[in-house]
Amino acid sequence: MDKLPEPEFGRDLNWPRLLTGVDPLIQQSNGKFNMYFLGLSVASLFRYYREVTFYKKNYAMAAGVTVGFLFSSYNIAKFLCDDPYVLAAAENNVNEEKFISEYTSLYKNAKEKGLHIPNNLIV
Repeated sequence: MDKLPEPEFGRDLNWPRLLTGVDPLIQQSNGKFNMYFLGLSVASLFRYYREVTFYKKNYAMAAGVTVGFLFSSYNIAKFLCDDPYVLAAAENNVNEEKFISEYTSLYKNAKEKGLHIPNNLIV
């Protein structure tokens, strides 16, 4: 019976992901968020402002309701525009940079102590 060859595990060669980062995706998400937030808040505030001025309702309550509308518009826009992949990739990049710096410091400490480290382990 044929056996599959053992897989070779090497170092991570996917460095362009770290070099380019997720900044363009975050900027795109922020632009979409601004558009949604502006649209939702203007629509809801205009509707309530028209009711207050047309029907001459309580202006103090209008100020409180306005804050509530802005808060809910912010949360709805954030919910619609946050991309979990982008947030996870940004967090992953931060963790990888921490790992690389820690690995480098461990490598330097091992070299100072005179330990032999194989070249295929060096990142």
